[in-house]
Amino acid sequence: MPGGRLNVGEDVLAGLKREVWEEIGAEIVIDKILAIGTLTNLSNNQRILFVIYKTSLVDDDKLLKLEEAEIGSVRWCDSREFFTLPIVYPEYQEALKKILV
Repeated sequence: MPGGRLNVGEDVLAGLKREVWEEIGAEIVIDKILAIGTLTNLSNNQRILFVIYKTSLVDDDKLLKLEEAEIGSVRWCDSREFFTLPIVYPEYQEALKKILV
């Protein structure tokens, strides 16, 4: 799942589009917000706001260009298998369960 942080002064939706472009080389259309929550950063104990969006690809026939420095691995899986994967933040995992299950 592509994601990241906003640059200083960056618009939220522009930041979402930029992060997806940087990580998978695809342009997206942002459909709607699916979830908003907070999580605790495990390295410094700070609270972080996260937003999960429903998006779609502008050109779903285009091959994705994966940025290897940004992505550990890529594969397709269904929602049952997805939740067996090591998602670092439990708050994020709970938000995803409400959406995907």
